[in-house]
Amino acid sequence: MKSFHRILSLFLAVLMISGIAVVSASADTAAEKTSGTFDMHVAFSTDTKTDKYFYCDDYFTQSGKASDEHLRTMSAAVAFTLYGKSENPEAVFGKLPSDIGFEDITMYDMDKLTKDTMGVVFGKKTIGGNTVVLVALRSDEYDAEWASNFISGETGDISGFSTAAALIKSRLDKYLSDNAVTNAKFWVTGYSRGGAVANLLGKSLNEHTDDYRISDDDIYVYTFDAPRSSFELTSYANIHNVVDSCDIIPYVYPEIWGIYNSGVVEPVGSDDETIMTKQFNLFSPDPMDYKEFKTSDFLREFADFLGTNLSRETYSRNVAPYISRIAEIYFSLNIEARESFVEFFKAVLTSVDEDENKLSVLLPLLADGSGQEDIDKVVEFLRSNIDKVAETSGKPIDDESFEYIRSSVEPLVNVLVPVFIADLKGPLPDDADNMSLLYHILSFSNNIKGLIKHHYNYKIFDELK
Repeated sequence: MKSFHRILSLFLAVLMISGIAVVSASADTAAEKTSGTFDMHVAFSTDTKTDKYFYCDDYFTQSGKASDEHLRTMSAAVAFTLYGKSENPEAVFGKLPSDIGFEDITMYDMDKLTKDTMGVVFGKKTIGGNTVVLVALRSDEYDAEWASNFISGETGDISGFSTAAALIKSRLDKYLSDNAVTNAKFWVTGYSRGGAVANLLGKSLNEHTDDYRISDDDIYVYTFDAPRSSFELTSYANIHNVVDSCDIIPYVYPEIWGIYNSGVVEPVGSDDETIMTKQFNLFSPDPMDYKEFKTSDFLREFADFLGTNLSRETYSRNVAPYISRIAEIYFSLNIEARESFVEFFKAVLTSVDEDENKLSVLLPLLADGSGQEDIDKVVEFLRSNIDKVAETSGKPIDDESFEYIRSSVEPLVNVLVPVFIADLKGPLPDDADNMSLLYHILSFSNNIKGLIKHHYNYKIFDELK
């Protein structure tokens, strides 16, 4: 028996020593961890906020299908540094990729902003016998690129994003060819618009694994609070869509249109937040609190309401071209002119609110027989207020652009007034009286400031940390 105990003790000792040796060897061969700081844009300002990142090559030794919280946070750090434009993009936008060891940094459109551009940063690093290729997309302060966000197309993926994704894929293929990369792993990241494009690029990479001689383990895509962009409900486990359920942007293109996130949705933040919804009866001029409502439930309901009452085809044909062009006009202006533009239309809204003819124009919309004649009255009512402000304060833009915006009133009103009527005549949730109310639109507009805060990059980064 003593011999057995000695043998058992010796066996356990050998196991412990072996374990220590394995741990020691692992510690000696583990990739070095790198840390540093990065700057991200502060919303609605020219300020930046500094935070810390941590990077390690070991992030890419596991499958891209595994959601790695550290790689996820690092991906956000990279995406959040890519905002605006620079006359010296290599020094500005190449800094963080270079700091973590990526080489052959190549960029497109990081020095310009137009409706047709999509800023991107490429880089590569050899890790464990493979070449990890970074594809980081411009994700904030992209000015005129906003105009393409509104272009949905009538079918397929959202075209404002899919066109950009196809452009990035062609540039990625050129980067691989120019740098003779044959054994690639792809690290793709983007936030907001950049996230929507990254999502579709990730879908394309998954559809062409044979072309790149890779497996789905070699694709690492991380997107952050991106609008839905794919017409297919795919389940690619290597596309990780980080979404705050209280952020309005991921609901922009409604699921009821058959638009989804490719890959897996990974929620962050609290789902318990509430807002106070509003009701408005045309016969009572003051909006009033209605009830406390779960924010994420309201946003889903609001997206469904819009998607039900405004089809993708109608939106694509009769809304998107006008608001896209108006966005182009706005972003073509300098800072001072943009402020004048905004102040002009604030004055128009004030004029509309104070106009004594308001109720006589809006009340007929309550009638079951309201038709084109009543909608035409709304068009003339709005145009008259635009003209009134222009006469008193001048036009904030050139005559041609001003006339375009003025002429856009008619097609937009023709589409949006029926949506307004549907909200006006619809019942509140759980309301049996079916009162004539503005509920969805008014609740959204009264809570927009609180909702948009959930999209701020630094808030997302705090949630990830």
